[in-house]
Amino acid sequence: MFLTREPQGVASLESFQIATRNESLGRNPFEEACKVQRLFIQNYKSIAFHDVFSLDDMLSFNIEHVHFTRPISQKQFNRFLKHWIRGSNPRLQRMFLSIDKNDLVNGEIHLKGIRCMEMSEEAKREIRRKHRLSVSVDMIQIRRKDGTTAVIGTNDSGNILHVRFIVLH
Repeated sequence: MFLTREPQGVASLESFQIATRNESLGRNPFEEACKVQRLFIQNYKSIAFHDVFSLDDMLSFNIEHVHFTRPISQKQFNRFLKHWIRGSNPRLQRMFLSIDKNDLVNGEIHLKGIRCMEMSEEAKREIRRKHRLSVSVDMIQIRRKDGTTAVIGTNDSGNILHVRFIVLH
């Protein structure tokens, strides 16, 4: 099922929630932008979202695997990471998103205020293999307050920086 803003899309929300736990949303099916959080708080396994989203939207999802196709700002990504470190989005295992490189200084992510840990080349190779990432994906590791670690992998693609956020268990 593919949700739209058409009346039948919103009316079928109940069947959508019951019928599937893996979904792709072309755009927010609600008139008000904040109502998309109704979907994000559901207990979905995975979701791909192809519309504009806010930091509040990111913090509201209760989803294991998230794929956002619209680029976000460096500032929004940094804020999300700080919230994750403090304990938000506990079910999150993997997230894919893009950052518009016009928003980056020297084309690099600057994780201001976030303690990053360097990784050995062997650890990077193992994560690339396990998660089927390209050898061109560079990565660093961060740690949550509860001790959970995550890897932030980046891959430069012209004007877009593709980011993979992978929680390690």
